[in-house]
Amino acid sequence: MSRRHGFLAGVTDTRFMRERLSLDTITLPQSLKTAGYATGFFGKWHNGKGGSYRLENRGFDERWFHESGSRMAANISHNRKKEKMTGNVD
Repeated sequence: MSRRHGFLAGVTDTRFMRERLSLDTITLPQSLKTAGYATGFFGKWHNGKGGSYRLENRGFDERWFHESGSRMAANISHNRKKEKMTGNVD
């Protein structure tokens, strides 16, 4: 995401607020945006869920990601609009 080792970027786990990518870490999407590229993220985000840590604040224009739930009943977010997915989403 940033070319920095996870520990140097503030990420030491995927739980207990140890998943937060430090705000002073410049991500690849943030760099690409300065060059005029559009960026997107699709999948799970384990680098902080709230406020400044959200995907839209880390350089991503288009965002589809898994918020919570299981394979059979996942909560998906598309550009901050939450959707409930039912059935097998493999």
